[in-house]
Amino acid sequence: MEEVGPQYSTASLTSSVYAYRYENGRRYHAFRDGVYNLPNDETEQDRLDIYHHIICMFHARHNKSTDSNLLLFCPVTENPQKILDLGTGTGIWAIDAGEKWPSAEVIGTDLSPIQPRWVPPNVMFQVDDAESEWTWGEEVFDIIHIRHLSGSIRDWDGLIKQCYRALKPGGWLDLCEFPMEFYSDDKTLEGSEMDRWYKLVQKGTEKTDQRFTPSALPTIMATTGFTDLRIKLEKQPIGTWPKDPFQKKLGAYSQMLSESGFEALGIAIFTRVLGMSEEECRKIIDDCVEEVRSGKVHSYIVQHFMCGRKPEED
Repeated sequence: MEEVGPQYSTASLTSSVYAYRYENGRRYHAFRDGVYNLPNDETEQDRLDIYHHIICMFHARHNKSTDSNLLLFCPVTENPQKILDLGTGTGIWAIDAGEKWPSAEVIGTDLSPIQPRWVPPNVMFQVDDAESEWTWGEEVFDIIHIRHLSGSIRDWDGLIKQCYRALKPGGWLDLCEFPMEFYSDDKTLEGSEMDRWYKLVQKGTEKTDQRFTPSALPTIMATTGFTDLRIKLEKQPIGTWPKDPFQKKLGAYSQMLSESGFEALGIAIFTRVLGMSEEECRKIIDDCVEEVRSGKVHSYIVQHFMCGRKPEED
């Protein structure tokens, strides 16, 4: 395998990187403190790994007629050689990619060094901020993968442009994002605690200019120069209320995620940005968890799967 050279961005793993921030009983990243509002402790890592399984379920359904690719929405037909996973989290996607494409070099970057040490030999992790100026160089990667960075990115235009520059001609940008909004087709969401919760999250992310706006991304990609744009929206129910077997299974996993997800996604925004007390936050969070368990609110979120290709000749 080609040796990693100076075109790759890296951050020194100094003691400050591991000097985590603790608040409200949760642990947060220290590098670029406050950029990302979600925790990075073991509870959150478990939640992220379960979410990885949910997204793989969607990909399995998307791609069943073409191939067995569970990791990407984009139609990769050849073996990629260099892959970048932005916001890699626990590193589970990058590790799976390294195993699926053993000839590829897979790099995962994140603000938190929480990834395992024992990984496939073609996988490496680096501490980095996706919104900092990249030093990877131009036309380096065959695939750039981004999942669930909405709510932490302030400048999507700048990030998409950096992805475009770093992709090889013919390379793919693959994204999965969701708006921080619950939906319901039978009005059971109206006046619920979940409705109150997501409106507070929206208010907080608007204040920090870290909005959940996946619907704007395809336009940004097209303006940047990406072609062959593909978009698919999928409902992900919260709870086991659906009758459809696939949706019910998704809902069961989502209900499991909600046990820690309401806290993970909300408490830092509520206390840091909106100035709410921890006691007030926990009352809202606990009420949301109970609401999901009860099955009275038939809510869902919408996952936005998007991809675009850099033209062969720019």
